[in-house]
Amino acid sequence: MNKIVSVKKIYTSGYSKTIRLKNNLRVIEVLSLLNCFIPKNPERMLDVGCGDGYLSAEFSKILGAKQVFGIDISPVAVKDALGHGIKAIALDTDEEDLPYEDAYFDFIFCGGLIELVFDPDRLLKELHRLLKENGYLILTFPNLGAWASRIAVLFGYLPYYSIVSRIYDVGKFRIPANKYKNISKGFVRLYTLHSFCQLVGKYGFKIIKAKGAGENTAPLFMRCIDVILSKIPSLAFQVICILKKDAQ
Repeated sequence: MNKIVSVKKIYTSGYSKTIRLKNNLRVIEVLSLLNCFIPKNPERMLDVGCGDGYLSAEFSKILGAKQVFGIDISPVAVKDALGHGIKAIALDTDEEDLPYEDAYFDFIFCGGLIELVFDPDRLLKELHRLLKENGYLILTFPNLGAWASRIAVLFGYLPYYSIVSRIYDVGKFRIPANKYKNISKGFVRLYTLHSFCQLVGKYGFKIIKAKGAGENTAPLFMRCIDVILSKIPSLAFQVICILKKDAQ
């Protein structure tokens, strides 16, 4: 089983229960950006990779969205999302175009997905097509260039979000070589902030705000440093970007 198939199998059967993420540092920063930067009362919003729909509904409440749509690879997740009032459908973004008209959404959220897809180019093309000219897109990803990963590489260790095995999490500083239950959930694509900016620019987006977030699972001895350095997006473990269509 190749890595792509393995990742899809994990997320089709073991989808994201987003209610568990309500205290996640990345989600907390997203909520802050929603309150401060995204216009209220959008006609239609879309959550790509909505999981069980809990966070989709929370984002909708903050924004006052009139209609909330969701997409997830897991049919079971979609069933739960429907229960939260999300107009959700099951779809694999690597295999199918998103079934909506051009310029259909005022706001799109795509969190924790671009690192899991085989074809980010297809995803970005579709997000650009669906977003209104004055709409906003929030996209998040784990940062290959996080401060701790940079130090780790200097000493010959792997960056923290990289894996070299579907079974063992090895090669990382102060992380033992133990069997890890869901290691096959490993990311397909990893980005630095610089590479992400260049990529989205190729598909007609400009970043109007980038914000960093810490890593909830960081060891205790790293957390004090992480609180400080995560304020610099290019050094943070997680990056949250607000994008708009480039006028050029």
